[in-house]
Amino acid sequence: MAKLLVIIVIVLLVEQFITLMKIAKLLVIIAAVLLAVPFITRSVAPAPSDLTIVPWATLRPTARMVATWMRWEGILLHFVI
Repeated sequence: MAKLLVIIVIVLLVEQFITLMKIAKLLVIIAAVLLAVPFITRSVAPAPSDLTIVPWATLRPTARMVATWMRWEGILLHFVI
Protein backbone atom coordinates (compact mmCIF):
# COMPACT_ATOMS: atom_id res chain seq x y z
CA MET A 1 0.00 0.00 0.00
CA ALA A 2 2.83 2.39 0.84
CA LYS A 3 4.57 1.63 -2.46
CA LEU A 4 1.38 2.44 -4.36
CA LEU A 5 1.06 5.73 -2.52
CA VAL A 6 4.69 6.62 -3.33
CA ILE A 7 4.14 5.79 -7.01
CA ILE A 8 0.99 7.95 -7.13
CA VAL A 9 2.83 10.87 -5.51
CA ILE A 10 5.74 10.55 -7.99
CA VAL A 11 3.36 10.46 -10.95
CA LEU A 12 1.54 13.56 -9.70
CA LEU A 13 4.83 15.40 -9.18
CA VAL A 14 6.01 14.53 -12.69
CA GLU A 15 2.70 15.71 -14.11
CA GLN A 16 3.00 19.02 -12.26
CA PHE A 17 6.59 19.40 -13.48
CA ILE A 18 5.52 18.85 -17.11
CA THR A 19 2.77 21.44 -16.72
CA LEU A 20 5.24 23.95 -15.26
CA MET A 21 7.68 23.28 -18.10
CA LYS A 22 4.94 23.96 -20.67
CA ILE A 23 4.17 27.26 -18.96
CA ALA A 24 7.89 28.08 -18.85
CA LYS A 25 8.21 27.27 -22.56
CA LEU A 26 5.38 29.67 -23.36
CA LEU A 27 6.93 32.42 -21.22
CA VAL A 28 10.35 31.94 -22.87
CA ILE A 29 8.81 32.22 -26.34
CA ILE A 30 6.88 35.37 -25.38
CA ALA A 31 9.98 36.94 -23.82
CA ALA A 32 12.15 36.07 -26.82
CA VAL A 33 9.67 37.63 -29.24
CA LEU A 34 9.35 40.76 -27.11
CA LEU A 35 13.14 41.07 -26.94
CA ALA A 36 13.67 40.45 -30.66
CA VAL A 37 11.03 42.78 -32.15
CA PRO A 38 12.85 46.07 -31.33
CA PHE A 39 16.12 44.75 -32.76
CA ILE A 40 14.45 43.54 -35.95
CA THR A 41 12.42 46.71 -36.50
CA ARG A 42 15.47 48.96 -36.03
CA SER A 43 17.62 46.80 -38.29
CA VAL A 44 15.51 46.82 -41.44
CA ALA A 45 16.08 50.14 -43.20
CA PRO A 46 13.45 50.23 -46.00
CA ALA A 47 10.28 49.09 -44.21
CA PRO A 48 10.51 48.55 -40.46
CA SER A 49 6.82 47.62 -40.28
CA ASP A 50 7.30 44.59 -42.55
CA LEU A 51 8.35 41.83 -40.14
CA THR A 52 7.41 38.96 -42.44
CA ILE A 53 10.60 38.93 -44.52
CA VAL A 54 13.82 40.05 -42.84
CA PRO A 55 16.96 39.44 -44.90
CA TRP A 56 19.64 37.93 -42.66
CA ALA A 57 22.33 40.31 -43.96
CA THR A 58 20.35 43.40 -42.90
CA LEU A 59 20.14 42.35 -39.25
CA ARG A 60 22.55 43.89 -36.79
CA PRO A 61 24.85 41.46 -34.97
CA THR A 62 22.77 41.70 -31.78
CA ALA A 63 19.59 40.88 -33.70
CA ARG A 64 21.36 37.96 -35.37
CA MET A 65 22.38 36.66 -31.96
CA VAL A 66 18.81 36.98 -30.64
CA ALA A 67 17.39 35.27 -33.72
CA THR A 68 19.90 32.42 -33.44
CA TRP A 69 19.18 32.06 -29.72
CA MET A 70 15.43 31.96 -30.38
CA ARG A 71 15.87 29.27 -33.03
CA TRP A 72 18.08 27.03 -30.86
CA GLU A 73 15.97 27.66 -27.75
CA GLY A 74 12.88 26.62 -29.68
CA ILE A 75 14.56 23.46 -30.94
CA LEU A 76 15.81 22.50 -27.49
CA LEU A 77 12.48 23.21 -25.78
CA HIS A 78 10.66 21.27 -28.48
CA PHE A 79 12.63 18.15 -27.61
CA VAL A 80 12.48 18.71 -23.84
CA ILE A 81 8.70 19.10 -23.70
